[in-house]
This record gives sequence, structure tokens and C-alpha cells, in this order.
Amino acid sequence: MPPLTAILCNGAQLPTQDGSNFHDVISLDYRHDTTPTHALRLSLPDFVRNVLYLPERVLDLLEIASYVFSADRLVSRGRKDLLEYHSWGRDLDFYIRVRDSDFWNSEEVKGILARLLRFLTGDKSYKFNFQSGHQTPPTGLFDKEGFSISTGQPASVVLFSGGVDSFTGAVDRILNTEEIVYLISHRTQPRIIRTQDALYGALDREYNQRVRHYKFKCTLKYHKASEESQRSRSFLYCSIAFALATALGISELYVYENGVTSINLPKRQDLISGRASRTTHPKTIKAIEDLFSLISESEFRIKNPYVWMTKTDVMKNLKSFGVSQLLSSTVSCGRGRLNFSPGTHCGWCSQCIDRRLAAYAAQMEDKDDRTGIYNIDLCTPVNDRSARGAFREFLHQAQRYATSSMEDFYTEYLSELTELIECYRDLAEEEVIEKLYDLHSRHGQQVGQAIQAIRRIDHPFEPTSPGSFVELIVRKSYLHSNKNSAELVAKLIAVKPGKEDAKKYEGTMLEILTALFNPYLTDAHPQVRSVDGLEIMDITYRNRANSGFWHDIKTKHGNNVVVFELKNRNKLSNEDFNQISERLDRRIGLLGVLVARSKTERDFARAYRRYNKHDHVIIVLDDSDICKMLDKMEVGDDPTFHIDSVYREFIEKA
Repeated sequence: MPPLTAILCNGAQLPTQDGSNFHDVISLDYRHDTTPTHALRLSLPDFVRNVLYLPERVLDLLEIASYVFSADRLVSRGRKDLLEYHSWGRDLDFYIRVRDSDFWNSEEVKGILARLLRFLTGDKSYKFNFQSGHQTPPTGLFDKEGFSISTGQPASVVLFSGGVDSFTGAVDRILNTEEIVYLISHRTQPRIIRTQDALYGALDREYNQRVRHYKFKCTLKYHKASEESQRSRSFLYCSIAFALATALGISELYVYENGVTSINLPKRQDLISGRASRTTHPKTIKAIEDLFSLISESEFRIKNPYVWMTKTDVMKNLKSFGVSQLLSSTVSCGRGRLNFSPGTHCGWCSQCIDRRLAAYAAQMEDKDDRTGIYNIDLCTPVNDRSARGAFREFLHQAQRYATSSMEDFYTEYLSELTELIECYRDLAEEEVIEKLYDLHSRHGQQVGQAIQAIRRIDHPFEPTSPGSFVELIVRKSYLHSNKNSAELVAKLIAVKPGKEDAKKYEGTMLEILTALFNPYLTDAHPQVRSVDGLEIMDITYRNRANSGFWHDIKTKHGNNVVVFELKNRNKLSNEDFNQISERLDRRIGLLGVLVARSKTERDFARAYRRYNKHDHVIIVLDDSDICKMLDKMEVGDDPTFHIDSVYREFIEKA
């Protein structure tokens, strides 16, 4: 569990009474005349010199956001294979010297800061203690009230990361307004800096005198980051843009991010808290708006014109603007801080997957996927299990979006949609739900269009490369649930054989079997009574398969319903086989599945006798079979391939 950490900033002191509360104390400072435990490069003097004047509260905000971002990178969340909330959620207490301590110490301001950062980062707690007495020397001749950088022309401030969405948004703003467009960039590592500068250079050459570029650097100095999820980065980014908007005398800024990425509905239950990006989530944007409005003492708005667009919609915009040749120069990779060679993108993080599929859906793959920017090719084997799993998860979620009704969508994401409804107070609840459903359904359909385009890559007279993304698409293994396989295996192992854990075993197997066989087997019903009411079937599923193993079972054995009997013990008896055999008939189907903790050759003989006498096919699965199927699911293979092999072995021997 990450320790309770105190972060001392701008020379702030830890009160004596608080000293024993912390396992770790970190000092942060960007001023050259101090020697803190950890230093950082903060281009506040250069930034202020460029914008001429900033109020004290805004200067405080820039420092606070910079220190939060730096601490976010310094304090580890724990190993990524630890899924529990307490492993990925940190407790961070900040002690910061500021210029306007009365304002920052108000309970309203501290409350907004804490709520914003808890939601944005997924951490357990943020506490702020602001101390007075902080000052910095004048940063230039114009560092005083009365000066402005306004040119007298309409202006807008736009976040400019160098990704597809922010670049398209910048072009959109230039083409569709008469404003001077001020691009704000947070400078991190050399690759991103080169990308931002190259894209700005292209815009400056094409749209002379219509665009300006303001840059802000905040990086660790002398120390390597322990944590690179960087969930707090958007707070810093927006704070920089707010500072420039304040200097320009305008009360809004623009962030361009497609709605599917912004909202970022979870692909798996373990992808919550710090594991789920909320950088431009509407709830994040609303909280930042509230804070900035308090600082400026007037309403301040953050607008996302692309919130109801998908990535494919954004790329179609870029294409219509006539600058699609610059698509390959943008960088969208969520792991872009790492060095890739020769490409600029890893090719398998969710941002890369979304981008390359959107390019196919928008018919722009010649400007993207075929330019060599990805380090994983769609047609070559991918040995990284995480990469295959991420690709499958993305496609599986898109498939759910494309095929779900509005009612199913609402039910599955009820808690997330409830949060979103509160962010759109100018819209009726029904309208918000309808727009969110339409957005995600359209995204799913566009991913389907991309899949159709990618399938054409697979040569009809050549074998598909095993382990490639194209193979995963051709075999449609993404149709299966993306439950975390390792977690399910751990759950199964934790159940002890015997009567004491029988109920726990039934619940665990219900979860596992549903994950393995969805969407072919649906409508799971545990503890179902037979027609005469005398017998109870452990689990029944409706067989909705239109292809594959379960469709063959429906055709050969009449199984519109599949019965599973569960035995939480290592040895099966004749009575167990009699019991499941009695459940099978022409109405339900002649195949049933008996699941136990282990099996023997004798069990095959018992099953064979029922087959020979009644045409009843009893498939026996044990822990080994279940784990093999979960392992296949984890790497993107169809888990029904294994039960198919068990079935074929039975038929051949029988």
C-alpha cells in the first residue's frame, strides 16, 4: 500500500504536530536559490515574461498545478498487476507557500481542489495546507498591472498537445472563425516537443499571422519519475491555458477531444480509479471550470466542441479541411514518453488502437497506418499478451456499443451515465442519455467498418499470421467477454473443494462460464427448476449462437438451452452422471456439461454409457479445462476451441 505522503512546496514547512503522520516527506521547488529534496524545471518566469502580466492568484495556480503534476509522477501507485483500489490510490498532503493564502485556504477552494483531483487521478485523498509569505521577483519589465498582450482582435485559447484531436481542433478554429488562435502546449519530453513545434510550424506557414504558440515546461530535474500515468496532467494543461486567457482578457478556453475518449467508459471492471483516464471527462472539466471561476471572480467556461464526435468523425473533419497529409505527423500514443524505434507509436495502447481503426473507418489509412508510424503491424505476429488483450478489449467494447439497445446501454453503464447527466444541466436527462447512446453506438459501428476494411488485408490464398491483429479480427475472438482472466483464475483457485464452499463455487463458475461463452450463451439462470418442479439445474443458458461450436451443438443435439451442473469436489460419482442425464431431453437438448474440480478416465466411461443408452452427450470439464479456456481468452483466442476439442475427443472415442 503506498504510504501517506507529505509534499512541501515553495519552501513550506511541515508543522511539528503533523510530522509523525507521514511515512514519506518530499520537498519540491523550482527556484534556483534553494536546494530541495526534489527539484523541477518550471518555466514560470519565461511564461510570465511572454504574457507580460499575471495576477497573483493565477501565478499561485500555475505553481500549485505544477507541484501536483510533479508529485503525481514522483509518488508510485504500486505495481500495475495489483488491481485493488488501495494499491492504486494514494494519500497526498500538500503544504504550499502561496501569495494569496486567504483565498487558497478557503474551505470552498480547497474542497473543489480535493474533489477535482480525487476524480481526475483516482487517488484516495488530497489535502491542501497553504502557507503565506511566498514571493517571486519581477520577471520582466512588463510584470505589473496595466499591460496586456491583447492585439485588439478576437482571440481564442486552445490546448495543443500534438495529437489528432487537438491539431484538428486548431485547424477548425482557424478556418471557421476570424480569431487569432493561441495554442497552449505543455512541454514534456523531446519527441512531443518536436511534434508540437513541427505542427505549429506547418500551421504558421499555411495560416500566416492567425496562430500563436505559447509553451510551458514542467519536468522533474535530476530525478526519474516513479509513476508515469500522469492523470493530473490535464489540470496543469488547463491552468496554463487559463493563465493565458486571463492575460488576454477572455473568459473561456477550448479543448478539442472526441467524446468517446473524453468519457472513457470502462472496458473492464479493474480499469477503474487511477487506471482509467479522466483527463477531459465532462466531470473533470466542470470542476476545473468551478475553480477557475472562483479565481477570476467571474464565470469561466471550458468548451469541448468535439464532445459529441467520435475519433472517426474528427478524422473526417481533418480530411475535409484539406490537411490530411499532416495526420502522420501528429502523435496520439498514450505511451509516447517511451522511445520507440522506428515508429512514433506503440501501436497497441487504447489511443493507438482507436486512432488506427478510425483512420480505416475514415478511409485515411494511407495517411496513417500505412506510413510506418506504428511499431506493431496488423499482419505480423504480436507476442505481447498485453497488446493482444488490449486490442481484443477495445473491439469487444465496440461490438457491445454497436449491438446494444439504448436500454441495455443505460443498464450496463448506469453509474457512469448518472455522473455524466449531472454535467449537462442545460439538457434534459433523456436527451443526455440519447446523445451518449448515439455517440457510442456510432463509434461501435465505425469500428465495425474499420474491421471490414482490415479484413481485406488478409490474403485469401495465404495463411493468416498466427498471433497477429488480423488473425484476431478474422477469427472474431473479440466477440467474447473481456473479463480479466487472471482475476477469474485467482477466484477459482481461492475456492476450496467441498460442501463448505459449494455456494461460493457456484457463484464463481457462473461468472467464469458467462465470461467464457458470451455472446453465444446468454440469459444465465442459476438454480432453475425442471418442468415437473422436482429437479433443480445449477445453471442454464439460452443458446443464441449463429456460428461456431455452440451453433454446431444446437444443430446436432437440439440444444436451444445448455445445462451446466456444478460439483465442487474432486471425485465424481455415478449419481452425478445420472443427475445431469435426467435433465436432458429433446426439448432442452441432448448435450449437458458437468463441471468438477478434477476428472479421470473413469468419468469418460460413465459418460459413454449414457451416450450409448440415451444419446446423451455429457462433457466433463475440470479446473484444468477452465484455466486453459481462460488463458485462451486472455490472449485473444476463442475459448470455445478448447471445449470443442474435448467434445470431439468424446465423439471420436465413443
